[in-house]
Amino acid sequence: VGLPGNPATAIAAGGFHTVALLADGTVACWGLNDLGQCSVPPGVGTPTDPATHVAAGEQHTAAILADGTVVCWGWNESGQCDVPAEAMDPTNPAIEIVAGQEFTAVRRADGSVIVWGGDAFGLPDLPDGLGEPGARVGALAAGGLHAIALVPFDQTEPEPCPGDLNGDGEINAGDLGLLIANWGNPGTGDLNADGVTGAADLGLLIGGWGACP
Repeated sequence: VGLPGNPATAIAAGGFHTVALLADGTVACWGLNDLGQCSVPPGVGTPTDPATHVAAGEQHTAAILADGTVVCWGWNESGQCDVPAEAMDPTNPAIEIVAGQEFTAVRRADGSVIVWGGDAFGLPDLPDGLGEPGARVGALAAGGLHAIALVPFDQTEPEPCPGDLNGDGEINAGDLGLLIANWGNPGTGDLNADGVTGAADLGLLIGGWGACP
């Protein structure tokens, strides 16, 4: 893990285990595995669908894949691994994931937040207006039984960057994965608005590769 040819790009620590994201999109996990929190599911972090973000809770692990899928495994007593459908909306994909003792949360491309799992101490009850226009979330963090959201003072809407399909501020492999996952269909990935995601859209995405202006 973390070899020069495939360095780690992100890391997270749970109650009794650690998870790392490697440059090629694979996921490595080690430590206590009594509830399967280190048993990375088949298909997570493959060359065709690499992971882009990882998180570690008390005894569960979570990841976002390049196609926008959110995956959780391990302890699920409070539903912290029951990913809600809205967390995987291709029109508003998850771009950051965090995990606490018995909950999981994602920040989506539009700055909104979804929380699921244990309802102790009001965790799923977001403060009024959080994630809405004027209070878009810029970053998330999770403690054992609490969560923190960073709300930037400057809520000016950024200039449009059509190829940034997952809203992370740059055109990269995550956007490429979303485009390929929607190949042949309208909607996400149809950059030239011709009603279908195809080679022309792929060309536009690659042409804008890199950080958004």
